[in-house]
Amino acid sequence: MINIKQLCKSFGNNRVLNNITFDMVEGQSLAIVGQSGTGKSVLLKNMIGLMKPDSGEVWIDDELISSLSFKQLQKVRTKIGMVFQSGALFDSLTVGDNIGLGLKKLTILNINEQKDRILESLSEVNLEGTENLMPAELSGGMRKRVGIARAIAIRPKYLFYDEPTTGLDPIMTDIINKLIVKFQKEYNMTSLIITHETKTIFDVAEKVIMLDDGKIIYNGETNKIKENETPLIKRFFTGNSEMNVGSKL
Repeated sequence: MINIKQLCKSFGNNRVLNNITFDMVEGQSLAIVGQSGTGKSVLLKNMIGLMKPDSGEVWIDDELISSLSFKQLQKVRTKIGMVFQSGALFDSLTVGDNIGLGLKKLTILNINEQKDRILESLSEVNLEGTENLMPAELSGGMRKRVGIARAIAIRPKYLFYDEPTTGLDPIMTDIINKLIVKFQKEYNMTSLIITHETKTIFDVAEKVIMLDDGKIIYNGETNKIKENETPLIKRFFTGNSEMNVGSKL
């Protein structure tokens, strides 16, 4: 279980996270949404220990992240698979070697078991036979799927996605969304999806948290968010700004 308690983070006079509190239960799929600059990525970095909050707490399986040593934090991170917006592949390594990096560092699998897991993970994302390709030979959608294969290869308890469908065409977006649902259901992985794309929100998330100006303005079931009468929430999900171009919401 993940517990976020009264989390605050500022950069100078800019308070990016303001008293953020929520829980994630095992097996849940949760979308963190909001406009650009509302603190989504900063929240994610605090959750995985890449940033320390100014105040408040992040608990993962009853461990307070900010109190852990580097070695202890690395152990907690073995429970978390990360899918980055760009795919974050090493261009000098083959697809198989990219996936194998995490297996070498975060598992006790032997060489043959690692090779089997690489092939299995690629099969899970429908990329059989690509293990010897270089990232430059892949399309954007394929790179995203390799990123997912790398994340699931370590069999994490938690799977975090940072803008997983940004920049993809509608067909590839649908493929990625279905993979997110697949792994959440088949492996009971607790999924956190940072996104601003409404299709992804409704396709994959059971629960939604919406941020604005560093605060939570919605925390509830996905299928009920369209019923919410808060003006900003309505505009976000209808795409209607109701303002002049250049205005600040």
